[in-house]
Amino acid sequence: MFSILRSDSSERGTSDECTTVLVEHAMRIWDLPVECLCRNHLLAEHRELHAIWSVVLNGKQGYSRHPEVMRWRGRMVALYSRHEEQVREMARRGYSHRSPLDLSDVPSAHRGDIQTVHLEPMKEQRRKLRNKGCACNVRRSRT
Repeated sequence: MFSILRSDSSERGTSDECTTVLVEHAMRIWDLPVECLCRNHLLAEHRELHAIWSVVLNGKQGYSRHPEVMRWRGRMVALYSRHEEQVREMARRGYSHRSPLDLSDVPSAHRGDIQTVHLEPMKEQRRKLRNKGCACNVRRSRT
């Protein structure tokens, strides 16, 4: 089980309301800017994003009930946007990218363009990355 909490507006830096779901999970699409992710976390997130895309759009059963997958259902334009942020960041770092997503594959029922569900508050995500001892630079985080 997991609990749903309402985050305060200062957590996102806007007055928009956002839902935070607290769970322990292995899959991860961070809600932090891709620029602050180290190489390993950027590339791992990119792999996870493609897995979520496939599960949702192809009706795959594996991980279909995972909270990270469920929070992107109905928000595939937002997931596509996150992918494009990853692609730009990978290009900036000199990485090659050969796995484009096709937005025309997304049915209208899944076309939400804003992600309003966070599995953990942003502050907790920054803390977790800081504690990993990797090269992530959460001080660069604009959220």
